[in-house]
Amino acid sequence: AGLPPPSHAGAMPAMGSRPPLMGVGMGPMGAAAMGGSPAAAAMPSPERKVPLSAEMRTKLKEAVTEIVKRVLQPEYRSKRITSDQFKRIARAAVHDVVDNASSVTNVDMFVGMEEDKIAGATRKHMQKVLDS
Repeated sequence: AGLPPPSHAGAMPAMGSRPPLMGVGMGPMGAAAMGGSPAAAAMPSPERKVPLSAEMRTKLKEAVTEIVKRVLQPEYRSKRITSDQFKRIARAAVHDVVDNASSVTNVDMFVGMEEDKIAGATRKHMQKVLDS
């Protein structure tokens, strides 16, 4: 009832059977959904960072930069932060978000889902700069 046929690759296990163990931070499909082996999904291990391709990293940086700028511009216009502080905060926030992103396959989807976290990271870096 709604399940793919057993011959379908990646089919759901039969009702009543236990799903394989998943690594820390893995989604419901585990490593198998990300191109890893089902055996890798069964091994509990710390989350492994998957490096982004150069093209994907560039696209992600551009998208994150736009959000960071949108958060910082009102602060700059009200003269709460200087131009140099704007640059330092933006660099730190973008660097923080992009370096901690792994397995991003769709930049627009990632940015849409994580926009609040990106804004929060930006505010955190702004507060650090203002407190120093």
